[in-house]
Amino acid sequence: MSIELTPQTLDVLKNFSTINSSLLIRPGSVLRTISQTKNVIGRAAVSETFPSEFGIYDLSNFIGVLSSFENPVLTFSEETESDGTAKYVEISDKDGSGSFKYYGSPKNVLKFLTKDITMPEPALQFDLPKDVLTKCLKAATMSSLPNMVVQSEGENLELVVRNEEVDSSNEYRITLSDEGN
Repeated sequence: MSIELTPQTLDVLKNFSTINSSLLIRPGSVLRTISQTKNVIGRAAVSETFPSEFGIYDLSNFIGVLSSFENPVLTFSEETESDGTAKYVEISDKDGSGSFKYYGSPKNVLKFLTKDITMPEPALQFDLPKDVLTKCLKAATMSSLPNMVVQSEGENLELVVRNEEVDSSNEYRITLSDEGN
């Protein structure tokens, strides 16, 4: 079965690569990841339906391969070898101009969620546009600020990047409007 990977799913994979260097894709349309220290979890519903389980040891490398194709199409397969069955994905361009055979990794070398986690109802929901997040992450990186906090100033929400352990910390703030900024 072949699936055409959307730019949105590629963005999810890029985001997940900042949480964990590996990924176990399970059948269906939900991708999940967990950090090595088990303190950050990611879950994303995507438009593609993945046909089978597939382990990726080096997610950044996989993303690099995907990025070399304008419109990547993934075909999941397996082949029998003398030492067992090997899963792979054939990555090709939608126009068929080239392909890359990328072998999967066994589950025992990957860090992944073993069960789905049920989260409580959110106390607050808001939209965070990509450009606002990018600005905050840039400010955090440039100033070595480890914390990003959502706080209320009257009726407005603010996103503040600072060091919560230092009272006189430098900080970057941006107001989030009712429309999501």
